[in-house]
Amino acid sequence: MNLDPALIMAMWAAGLSIAAAVVVLWRVVGTGYLWLAAGTSAGFGIIAALSGGGLPSWIGAISAALAVFVPPVGATVLLGLAGVAHLSSIATNGPIVLSLLGAASLGGITSEMMLGHWFLIDPRLPRWSLHRLAAIGGAAAAL
Repeated sequence: MNLDPALIMAMWAAGLSIAAAVVVLWRVVGTGYLWLAAGTSAGFGIIAALSGGGLPSWIGAISAALAVFVPPVGATVLLGLAGVAHLSSIATNGPIVLSLLGAASLGGITSEMMLGHWFLIDPRLPRWSLHRLAAIGGAAAAL
């Protein structure tokens, strides 16, 4: 497995897109979190595409960017599509299990950090969402 910038950024964008889609699907946060997570994922995707990630990285970046313009259900679909697009761009670079674990670790932990900081804005958010993201990111990092 060649750990070049395109691979790292595509893994990060894939994991963050999928984790953000799950958080938006849980309906525990408002649109501000969606905009932050989708914008960050789009940024990571653009860096991956410019670093040699190819067409799937561009599709992922554009899908994540479009997620800020649609209702939460549509954003969940677009973020999921972005995650799958980024996963397809990293599937050819070594064992897929390592790429999936990298995406889950980077994306799960980043999404949890974003959600944790969102608690500073709205401390009434349910704690179970943070615990679930911590379990996902921690389990992937441990493997």
